[in-house]
Amino acid sequence: MYKKVLHSFYNSGIWQTLTEDIKGNNDTLGIFGMVDNEKPMLYSGLIEKTQRDILIVVPDYIKASELQRELSTMDETTEFMLFPHRPTRLGNIMALSHEDEHQRIKVLNGIDHNGQNIVITTIEAIMSKIVTKSIFDECTISFKMGKEYDVKELSLALSNMGYVRCDRVESKGQFTVRGGLLDIYNVVDDVPVRIEFFGDEIDSIRSFDPSSQRSIDSVNTTKIVPAIEIPLTTKALNRGKND
Repeated sequence: MYKKVLHSFYNSGIWQTLTEDIKGNNDTLGIFGMVDNEKPMLYSGLIEKTQRDILIVVPDYIKASELQRELSTMDETTEFMLFPHRPTRLGNIMALSHEDEHQRIKVLNGIDHNGQNIVITTIEAIMSKIVTKSIFDECTISFKMGKEYDVKELSLALSNMGYVRCDRVESKGQFTVRGGLLDIYNVVDDVPVRIEFFGDEIDSIRSFDPSSQRSIDSVNTTKIVPAIEIPLTTKALNRGKND
């Protein structure tokens, strides 16, 4: 049904004019008079026909969530990333949920610089500052089978990245060290990983169920991204020591 409607829309005069203006690299294009239920069709067409990165800004998070669901229904093969706003934190911040912060980090990590990206967000969300890509990459750790790592240095690095050390990994943003085992629950993954060391060398990397603690699958590599939006870099730590 959606494909038939979109096909009719693509053959319309307004669509032909719009795509010609976009190809002409016009700096500003204004489209007025559209009702809300017509906009997903326009966005879907722009995404398919332009193959450009697209940032969709809507008034509030509810509309952003609704638009993401509609676009996902129209195109199940494309990922529509939802970038929520940063909530105002008053009082005991440790008692607040980090779900929105983790979702923001997931979007930053998910942006593909070699492909098309579609991000849906709000005015409030894009007004808040984020770290640069260089800082995000600096505070990301890649693990690979056979490589050597200093577990003590890894523990410090994970803490600076916002991960919380605990006795048992059960929630995102946690890690634990037990002998030659390092468990980490990456904030952008569905399940944690267990990295087993033989000395300083990685002997195995396995995903596992946080409830039963049983292994799920073995992998050769894994990448751990920051658990907080403003992680501590080496430069910042050195500056703090000097001050």
